[in-house]
Amino acid sequence: MDTVSLYDAKANLSKLVERAQRGETIVITKHGKPAACVMPVEAREQADIHRTGFFKGRYEIPDGFDTVAQEEIIALFNGGES
Repeated sequence: MDTVSLYDAKANLSKLVERAQRGETIVITKHGKPAACVMPVEAREQADIHRTGFFKGRYEIPDGFDTVAQEEIIALFNGGES
């Protein structure tokens, strides 16, 4: 992965886009710190994949998990009174 300064990116944007179309990812820096990147659209689409249900079937949530210590929690919100 190559890096270029914001100044150079402004001056050479079309070249950076061409490089991205060839599959490269280029990091743009501002004051020496990474600020943005130019990457192929396919890479961006893969990075946005949401992994819904990633842990499905790996954990079991017991019945009543949302009421454990309910009385104590209510008491803490009421300043120690139930």
